[in-house]
Amino acid sequence: GGEADGIVLTSTGLIATSYSRIRGDSRPPTDGFELRVAVDGHDAVPATIVGTNEDADLALVSASAALPLSVATPGSPVRVGDVLTLLDDQGGNQPIVGIGVTVKATDRVCSRAGSMARPTGFGFSLSVASAEPGAALVRADGTVVGMYYGGDDAAHHCAIPIADILQAA
Repeated sequence: GGEADGIVLTSTGLIATSYSRIRGDSRPPTDGFELRVAVDGHDAVPATIVGTNEDADLALVSASAALPLSVATPGSPVRVGDVLTLLDDQGGNQPIVGIGVTVKATDRVCSRAGSMARPTGFGFSLSVASAEPGAALVRADGTVVGMYYGGDDAAHHCAIPIADILQAA
């Protein structure tokens, strides 16, 4: 498996994240696979995969032992030119930073090296070397508009719209 960020969908600890990142090379995760999540900066606790949608690169994870302090509020669909913030911990459960991005395309087929899923999302450039799939993209008002999927290079990154995540959930 691997590391991924996630978006807390409910106050009972249901989290959306990248299926391919937590799956790693095994399909499904093998016996002995242990999933742990850290919610709101707390210590990592055991979690369970409760649903997947490989086509949307979505895993739903239950972490009821660590009830979240906040839950995502879905925002309206994005348009070309919208300025958003990618909330990412840059790996290793580091403090979350906000990375400004501008939407360059909508209804774009997402791609990421090594991933089999190709969901449709919105595209943007990224000014940092990398970000963790599963990270939230938010508007200035704090509403979540997408979940970071990944990209092939600095100019071509993609996020899955929050409406698609909620529908797949």
